[in-house]
Amino acid sequence: MAKKVAEGRSLGLHYEIIDRTGVVDQSDTRSETEVEGSVSGGGYGSYQTPVVGSVSSKTTHYQNIFLTDEDGKEHTIQLQDFLVPCRQGQRLTLFLLSHGNREYGSYFKAFNHNSREMSDHAKAIRSEMYPWRSFLIVIGLLFLIEFSGLYSEPDATVVSALFYTAIALAITGTIAWIIGWMVSFARSVVVRNNPEFKAYVGRLRHEHETDHTHHYTGSVTA
Repeated sequence: MAKKVAEGRSLGLHYEIIDRTGVVDQSDTRSETEVEGSVSGGGYGSYQTPVVGSVSSKTTHYQNIFLTDEDGKEHTIQLQDFLVPCRQGQRLTLFLLSHGNREYGSYFKAFNHNSREMSDHAKAIRSEMYPWRSFLIVIGLLFLIEFSGLYSEPDATVVSALFYTAIALAITGTIAWIIGWMVSFARSVVVRNNPEFKAYVGRLRHEHETDHTHHYTGSVTA
């Protein structure tokens, strides 16, 4: 069963936080590593050249959680770079953030009712709240303005106009990207400090801490 636990506006963007609770049927993880770069040089015998180049790698972690909610409906939760410790039979609550009245979004927090462990994925909030549409509109407008201006110059060619437009976009696009992440960070702070959400998570933790204390006390008395 999914239910809305909080909503609000952050720098003009409406958002909702959804609670999805159920029992874990299965959980599996995998990792994928991508290697990029090139190395050249070396040789054989007396013929040697300097070895130059660089190689970098990036590892992405994936987790699939198969969850049956309180209404008996099965869900497949796919997470990227967000690993939630859980196993079959445990009760799990995942929090999903969506904006713009969408039916999908990003999972950014999880609570394991059995282990009472809370997992966070702050990057998912920043990504979900990033002004992607505004960024793409800005890049599109900049491309049209720069390209049309350069191509209208005497002796300009399509190749030269595209080349210098790409340089201009690399600079202005980087600035726009940084500004976008500053906006998304500010929005994420508002989301994390939503009073309804903080109160809901607090009650969730308190209820299970109280249940655990009662269970422990009862065991000692027996």
